[in-house]
Amino acid sequence: MSLATTVYAALALLGTVAVVFVVQTADEGEITASDLGPPRAVARGFLETSLPPLSVLAAVTAVGVVVGDLDLGTLGLGPAARTPAAVAAGLGLGAGMSVLAIVQVWLLGRLGVSVEDTAASVYPDSYAGLGWYTVGYAGQSTMEEALFRAGLVGAVPAVIPVSPPLAVVLGAVAFGLAHADRAPGGVVVTATTGLVYGVGFLLFGLPAVAVGHTFQNLVDATNKRFRADSDRFTTPGEE
Repeated sequence: MSLATTVYAALALLGTVAVVFVVQTADEGEITASDLGPPRAVARGFLETSLPPLSVLAAVTAVGVVVGDLDLGTLGLGPAARTPAAVAAGLGLGAGMSVLAIVQVWLLGRLGVSVEDTAASVYPDSYAGLGWYTVGYAGQSTMEEALFRAGLVGAVPAVIPVSPPLAVVLGAVAFGLAHADRAPGGVVVTATTGLVYGVGFLLFGLPAVAVGHTFQNLVDATNKRFRADSDRFTTPGEE
């Protein structure tokens, strides 16, 4: 059994438990863009929280490769995953998941299920700020995919007797719980996202789902910016 894979799986499990615990015990309250500062500060904040755990996972991976103890395919980093076609597939996943998330939010809203989240108003004050948001999202999304997909869907089944399909489902549930600040409907949408990217990870690898996840977050921020502009121009009595 690969020691590096075992360490990676253990870190993924511990990291998941830690994230879920922090989210479940955090104080509620909506976060707005003004709370986080200008787009550059938002990007820096995302990177400051995502790069340390991502660096640890990358170090474990690098050591495993150097000592010949790790199969990169286990973590979704095999040769097929490092191709333009895989990245293109990831963009397709992100685009499809963006549409699916919008449909889910609409349906849940029609059913009276709360879909608001603590970051409902986080978007840049102008479309130009989306560039910085993309930088931050790239770090955050890659970290989440390295943890929930490469870790829970890739490394864990290689260490303990869990089938990949079951790992995808369990990883999706954990991903949803890790976003429990988004109200019941938001958790459902996030868990569905985890399910889609779990399958995407098995089919296309880690780079694809990291790119897709980043793209989806960017679409979400753009949509919020657009809706904010629409509300501003359609508010009765406002000129």
